[in-house]
Amino acid sequence: MSVVLVPITVERDEDGVWNARAVLGEGNYVYGHGDTLEEARAEVQAGIQDVFDHEGVPADLVPVNAPDAA
Repeated sequence: MSVVLVPITVERDEDGVWNARAVLGEGNYVYGHGDTLEEARAEVQAGIQDVFDHEGVPADLVPVNAPDAA
């Protein structure tokens, strides 16, 4: 099984909204936001999965081998 590690940056703005961002290659971003850290992270993770499902894994991201779950 291969896994793609995508760093997610999360910040809280002055209004208290959590904003998340992931870079999927040069100039390609996925954004999410929410009232909680978990909501923002879940939204950006769903966006990443949507990109992978519809466009495949961007060439800039390198899958790594992961051990099979037992």
